[in-house]
Amino acid sequence: MPDITLRIEQRTQDGRQHAIQLALDRPNEPCLTARAEIEFTLSAQEQGELRWYLEDYLIRPESVTAEHIQQIEGWMKDRGEELYRKVLRANDDTVDLWASVRNHLADLRVEITTEVADAAAIPWELMYEPKSDSAIALRVRSFVRVQSDPSVSFVKPPDTDELGRVRLLYVVCRPSGTDDVELRAVVNQLLQGLGEDLDRFDITALRPPTCERLQQELTDAKEAGRPYHIVHFDGHGVFADLEKTTLADWAALLSTVMLKANSKGKHGYLLFEHPDSDDKMRPVSGDQLGKLLHDNGVPVLVLNACQSAMHEATASPEDTDNVHDEVRAIGSLSQAVVDQGIPAVLGMRYSVYVVTAAQYIGRLYASLAKGRSFGQAATEGPARQPRTLGGPAASPAAGLVRAGGVRGTTAAVVSGHHPKSKLRNCARNPVPPRRCSIRFRMARSM
Repeated sequence: MPDITLRIEQRTQDGRQHAIQLALDRPNEPCLTARAEIEFTLSAQEQGELRWYLEDYLIRPESVTAEHIQQIEGWMKDRGEELYRKVLRANDDTVDLWASVRNHLADLRVEITTEVADAAAIPWELMYEPKSDSAIALRVRSFVRVQSDPSVSFVKPPDTDELGRVRLLYVVCRPSGTDDVELRAVVNQLLQGLGEDLDRFDITALRPPTCERLQQELTDAKEAGRPYHIVHFDGHGVFADLEKTTLADWAALLSTVMLKANSKGKHGYLLFEHPDSDDKMRPVSGDQLGKLLHDNGVPVLVLNACQSAMHEATASPEDTDNVHDEVRAIGSLSQAVVDQGIPAVLGMRYSVYVVTAAQYIGRLYASLAKGRSFGQAATEGPARQPRTLGGPAASPAAGLVRAGGVRGTTAAVVSGHHPKSKLRNCARNPVPPRRCSIRFRMARSM
């Protein structure tokens, strides 16, 4: 059956009240529409427990009782079912719409549209159907978030090289220096994760990992007629009002770049290394990064934050006020990048460990090499994670965040459309065996 698309448009009114517009597009069938007004939010405690479950429990499953884990998985399932009822069982129209598609989930693409500021307001990936006892996000063909500002044209995927390889720029930012995971440890895990599909990629590591060097590298690649297909950022993000932090000096520059009335207040930023500043880091907004990628013809951005080797996993959820800000950092930044015309962005909302991230990213890139659309490749990743780590057996309630027993691989997928036409070349053209390594390009001497 051809692809069918369910569009979910979310308009948040006060942080808790949401107007939801549904539209179901099917080949040779009239478009079905429905509307629901809902109230939904996660409490501070739930946000803290979700973060702990996805991050710390992965590394210390023996530190808690089975009853404690069942309690957390229980409320995750309950809240997921609540979201399902409020949206897909809200009224006769929403019930009819879902009934017409629920038997074709393997062919369904779900698209979530929100404003940038509200990208993390509703955890749509939690939505759980009681009848099938499963998370909807893991059953559909692809589950993505799409562009909220369609006035910006999308970047067209560039051609691959004569061998059909995908060009990937790998950016690892470690502003904390020795207190963070070293570059080569991450690179080795990435190479292992790609496995036999490694030869389908031409990978360059950006050194030094500064915003200035990124701009120069992308410009040089475009001028040489070989723009990158993918930029992969491995580092840290923040969701903050810069004027209230030690990074306040960057606020004026960013407000000029963003040129928006709402540039004040909290926004999501990636932290690039910046050796000349006191904090050794430079915040880069989603608008700024999106424009840089768009101007240099890069259609795909992958974001992930691997936990520091110095991080100490806690044995129980911490009650912190800013847990949700960690989620908003990647969620809002990813949406802001898409709104600058980048057709595919994947942002991991929670910090995961190197091995887990490499497994997921390796499967993502392997699927792209085989010609999958970006949304499909990103959605397939969690469902195919092997049982390689300890902990209780996977339960239906944990399926969203712990596919096959491996936690921490949930991603917030943001995809403007299907950027697959040119990337399929690498699947059609066989690549001869070769020894593949990552090139470390150093900044030119001034």
